[in-house]
Amino acid sequence: MQELRSPLHGIIGLSSSLSMDDSPMRRPLKLIHKSAERVLEMVQNLMDYWSLSEGVANLSFEIIDIKAFVIDASPDASRQGTRVESPS
Repeated sequence: MQELRSPLHGIIGLSSSLSMDDSPMRRPLKLIHKSAERVLEMVQNLMDYWSLSEGVANLSFEIIDIKAFVIDASPDASRQGTRVESPS
């Protein structure tokens, strides 16, 4: 899996750099960038799953501020069509 991450980081970095100008390629480069980020996230998830299934992952638990967590997650949830509401 590591063999996949390095080229993906290269694609992400290069597409980000090239999409900064106002060329006609800006939109396709942003699509390449976003797609490479998604593939990288899937690779990371597969690596995490493998670590958990092999018993080599170390999990840690910590207390978090759930309200702050929900507030931070709300914009992402909205983009994906999920509504986040607080109880009245």
